Amino acid sequence: MSLVDQLREELKAEELPVDEPDLLNDDVILWNYLKARNSSVSQAAAMLRKSIEWRRVVRPREIRCSGCCLKPGTHSIRQVGFDNAGRPIIYSSFTQATTQRNSTADAMAHLIYVLENAIRTMPPGISQWILVIDCQGKRNYQHILCSCEVSQLVPKQIITVILGSKI
Repeated sequence: MSLVDQLREELKAEELPVDEPDLLNDDVILWNYLKARNSSVSQAAAMLRKSIEWRRVVRPREIRCSGCCLKPGTHSIRQVGFDNAGRPIIYSSFTQATTQRNSTADAMAHLIYVLENAIRTMPPGISQWILVIDCQGKRNYQHILCSCEVSQLVPKQIITVILGSKI
C-alpha cells in the first residue's frame, strides 16, 4: 500500500467540513502533507486533522474581504496572474501597505481570501504558488506595523495561514 493510501486509510473516519474540497480524495494534497512531514503517515495525518479543524472553524471559502468590496485594489497583496508552469503569482508591495489602515481582522480576511482564491484557480496537478514580496523603496519594516492594528499574535497567525499549519 502506498504512503498516500496509508494516509487516506488513517483518515477515512474524518468528517470533512461541508462545502469544502474533499482533501482526502486528492492525491496531490495528501502527498504534499506527506512531504511536509518527511513521509511520516502519522505526522501527516495529525497535520491534516489540524487543517481540517481550521477549515471547519474558520470556514475560509466563506470569507470575503470587506475592504475589497468597498475599495478594490487597495490592499498590498493580490494575485496578479500565473507563471509558465501554471502556478498562481501572489504579489505584495510594502510600498502600498501604508496607503490604508486595515484592522487585523480585515488584513487576515484578505490574506485568507487571496490564498484561497489562488488555490481555487490552480490547474490540476499544481500545488504551489509564487509569492513575490516587493520591498523597493523601504529601508525598514516599521511601516508594516503601522499599516494595521497589530497584536503579538498576528505574525504567528499569518505564518500559520501561509504555511497551512506546517510550523
